[in-house]
Amino acid sequence: MSDQQTDPKIESDDHNRSFPDAELRHRFGYHAGTPETILQHRDLRLMLQVIARDLDDMLPPSREKSLAFTALQEAGLWAHAAIAMQDPVVDE
Repeated sequence: MSDQQTDPKIESDDHNRSFPDAELRHRFGYHAGTPETILQHRDLRLMLQVIARDLDDMLPPSREKSLAFTALQEAGLWAHAAIAMQDPVVDE
């Protein structure tokens, strides 16, 4: 679909919109990594692996341990998003 064409399924009245187009593009667009942020992603992955190993050694098997790992995974996802969102959106 070219830039001039608009998908009628995603058109909406402006008065119903909560976010400007630029905000939606930033939140849901493709953020290409830069050499700096690619290294930040790597460092974050390594840090999370160290924390995960320490928790695995420290905590006894339990539902709470499983929840701690789920929370760590979620924290990692948000941390990766924080790194990615600093990169500019790339037109696809």
